[in-house]
Amino acid sequence: MQFRLLGIILLVAASISAKGALASETWLPDFDPNVAVHVSPEMSKRVQVEQDFAAKVKEAGAIHGLSTYVVFTEAGDELSSAARDRWAPDMLHTRLWDKWQKASGFAESRTLIVLYIRSKDSDVGSIAVRCGSYLHGMGFSRAGFSDPSGLVMPAARQHMRTNPQLGVLTILGNINAQIARYKNPAPTGSTKQSGGGNSGTFVMLLGLGLLIVGACACAIWGQNRRENARNQHADFEELLRTVRPSTRQQEPPPIARVRQPLDEETPTAVLITPPVIPPAPQPAPSGGWLSPKGSGSKKKSSSSSSSSSSSSSSDSSSSSSSSYSASCASSSAGCGGGGAGCGGGGSC
Repeated sequence: MQFRLLGIILLVAASISAKGALASETWLPDFDPNVAVHVSPEMSKRVQVEQDFAAKVKEAGAIHGLSTYVVFTEAGDELSSAARDRWAPDMLHTRLWDKWQKASGFAESRTLIVLYIRSKDSDVGSIAVRCGSYLHGMGFSRAGFSDPSGLVMPAARQHMRTNPQLGVLTILGNINAQIARYKNPAPTGSTKQSGGGNSGTFVMLLGLGLLIVGACACAIWGQNRRENARNQHADFEELLRTVRPSTRQQEPPPIARVRQPLDEETPTAVLITPPVIPPAPQPAPSGGWLSPKGSGSKKKSSSSSSSSSSSSSSDSSSSSSSSYSASCASSSAGCGGGGAGCGGGGSC
């Protein structure tokens, strides 16, 4: 009886040890700074890695001075009860990072690790990316790498099942592009926001340009107008200067002369009038029954007054302007004294 009980115990222990020997954990490599791509023995049978794949990974990291590493492995038994979307993130942020961080030559600041874990039974898998403090300072984070529309997941869903190498290189290219945008930011805002701003700015600049052009045109027009006015004024003045001399030559001579009296300093204007010449007396009929008595005496007196008038007239016309004025004044007085006799042909 005792032997039977001992045999049962040994059988149970053997079965337990056999199950433990058959169970396997997820394979993770040791850190080697000279190896950029690590592939587990199980994954090497399922994925054909090109010879230049490791060189392309190093070149992608060297663009911004990063130490880039890629790990392809198969899911172990410890992950059978875990959610598939947590395989790689939990494995990378706990076991693999802690294991490599303790190794010599590991530079945490510029390290970038891509871990891909594929299921044993299918091509589905899980992927995760972790970076050091250098990229953290640029805004890279665990939440950003897990974003369904971020830098990692769209490329992983498209390529990792069929071509894992292309999927990894696409992810590294997206990360490099984000680093470049961080180092060389856009001038202002995003493209959508800048579209409306550029349109409004263009309209404002166009209006300002039209306003400036209109102001310049008004200034030029006003200057031309003032210049034309000045030219017209100068032409008018020139016309006046050319017309005035001929006009003065055609003016009638003045009717008044200025004479300087002997006893006055101020010149006086003397109106010059032509001398009054009395009409010649009509000769009376001689010796007729109509001639009254004493006609001979009247005839003599008429002839004498005619001779005196003519002599006075000739003397007056030959004298100077001063004596001529005096005789004219005396004859006027004499004519006024004659009264009705002047009209009747009598002597004055």
